[in-house]
Amino acid sequence: MVQRRQLAQQGRQPPRLQPRCQVPDWFHDLRAAAATGYREARDALNDSMTTRKRLVATLEVASHRIADANTRCAPFDTELNGAYEAVRQAEAAQRAAQHRLDQSGLRGRRQARTELATADEAVAGTRDLLVVAREKSCEPYAQRNIARFQIDAARNALSNHDVLAEWNYLPRHLSTAEAHLEAFDTWHDWATGKPVDHQRLTDAVNAFHEMAVHELAEAIHLWAEPRGIQVTRPQPQHRRSVGIEIDL
Repeated sequence: MVQRRQLAQQGRQPPRLQPRCQVPDWFHDLRAAAATGYREARDALNDSMTTRKRLVATLEVASHRIADANTRCAPFDTELNGAYEAVRQAEAAQRAAQHRLDQSGLRGRRQARTELATADEAVAGTRDLLVVAREKSCEPYAQRNIARFQIDAARNALSNHDVLAEWNYLPRHLSTAEAHLEAFDTWHDWATGKPVDHQRLTDAVNAFHEMAVHELAEAIHLWAEPRGIQVTRPQPQHRRSVGIEIDL
């Protein structure tokens, strides 16, 4: 009974893996370097995304501030624009009165002087009102200027970040680093006898050629060719022995 149970358990055990290739000592160092490159690329992208979220939040705050500042300044804008317009009209009337005085004869000169004096008083009055309007608007305008500076700075910071992120190709770097790390894991699975599909092998070989780790790509080529498996287009370089024992 015990013997039959042991035989049944042995029958249920998965077949033992048959290594296809020896794993060289330097493989683990290269794999560790690829893992480090992947972590650095991932951290760089995460940091960039975190920074961008912070910059976007800063821009949103600055946008609210400038909107609030514009709302507070709106009555002062109206008053100040009205004061400027009043000065403009009074000065125009003053110039017209001066022109009439210059063109008047003896009988009309007294009336023209009176009109000019009235125009002069109007100009002085409107200018006084303009000074008052300016003084009243100083504080809210100063706050709006600060808000304008803040939103300009926030926009520039976000724009500079996006330009730098695009220049550094962070998502592409992460994708490449992930593919390189996956290539080493695929190669190790293949070398130790685990089942590896054709696409994973092809991707790994392409990645190794990209990394100039041709020895690992060549090991797969030497194993695949006798079996009629085409994992990738052969590289134009001279094929050479890789110094890795392969089970052909």
